[in-house]
Amino acid sequence: MHARPFREPEMALAGKRVLVVEDEQVIGLDIADTLEEAGAVCIGPFDTCAEALAAIGDEPVDLALLDISLGGEDCFPLAERLRAAGAPFLFMTGHDPIHFRDRFPDERFVAKPFDGARLMRGLRELAAPALAAR
Repeated sequence: MHARPFREPEMALAGKRVLVVEDEQVIGLDIADTLEEAGAVCIGPFDTCAEALAAIGDEPVDLALLDISLGGEDCFPLAERLRAAGAPFLFMTGHDPIHFRDRFPDERFVAKPFDGARLMRGLRELAAPALAAR
């Protein structure tokens, strides 16, 4: 994924706080750049579930991008917390969705590898109904 060539109107994401949890540093930083170019406030990227949970504390998160597999652990405790708080999230995974569908049957995901345009499209689709309800 390379963030620089991606330029589309991002009114749905402007000013929104987006949590990024990705254990591949280059990918996480590229996602952060893409979000910031879109006017979002990037929280992270974090490479463990524990770091992300500690960082968000009681701060509001509008949306989240979660890599499912984080160096031997999964992000499911974080996903559960976000779901309880009403913060929509998008899973990012190189694995078959069967690995999370039993626990998160309605959650959206983007398959890895992905490009910036596809990731942002998925995030905008996720943001639209959630932000309209606020």
